[in-house]
Amino acid sequence: MLDATPPLDPPEPNETSSEPPKGEPETGLGPGFALLRAALGDRIPEGFLGPDSVPPAVLAIPIGLAIENLIRHGKTCRNPLCPHIPPPLQAYVRMRPQTIRKSRDQVHKVLWTHKDHEFVKEVRNEVLEQHQDLAEEISTGSLLKGDRLAHLLAGAKGARLLAGVLWASGFKGPHSEPLFRSLVPLVDSGKADVTGRIDTQEDEHLGSIRDKLRDLDRPESDRYNQPARATTSRDRSRSADPRT
Repeated sequence: MLDATPPLDPPEPNETSSEPPKGEPETGLGPGFALLRAALGDRIPEGFLGPDSVPPAVLAIPIGLAIENLIRHGKTCRNPLCPHIPPPLQAYVRMRPQTIRKSRDQVHKVLWTHKDHEFVKEVRNEVLEQHQDLAEEISTGSLLKGDRLAHLLAGAKGARLLAGVLWASGFKGPHSEPLFRSLVPLVDSGKADVTGRIDTQEDEHLGSIRDKLRDLDRPESDRYNQPARATTSRDRSRSADPRT
């Protein structure tokens, strides 16, 4: 009678892997990032990043630089087929500045579809040069440590600035792409236009997230000792309304 072959031992788990178990959230990315993922999860774009999934407001800073570069180039170049300009934008070189500034959707699309063109590379370099410190934080991952991200996003323009620099970096820093995806609904809810202004009619969801981010940025001792908010005329009108 043959002896039964003993079963093989199960393979040892790979202890060197730094990836979290599939289906479990990543940890150690700082409270600001965790808050974004938790609060905006159902609004974060999935799949391919491009002009169809990322609204122009998210890239307001790169779009603004690209438009001004296009206007400046048109002052010295009259070649309708100039190779230094991406083909979809060549027709704009000879247009008036005010017309070019109204073409943010077309410029936005080119920033995604012609990412290897010298014109787009120049825009990326300009963004990174103008915000070197933030670009370094993204590259090293220090942005996601402690309350740094919450501090940056607590300001009205922080999300838009961070989104522009993340795009310019090519998402090459640690967790850069998921962070960028998390910023898309945050910036888009603010209804930011290409000049960097934000509509004052932000939705309540966005305001709540920003309040929480500001709380994260405050010293813990201050979070529970805040003075009562002054009553505004809008509050008084609401209390006088019998429907409320």
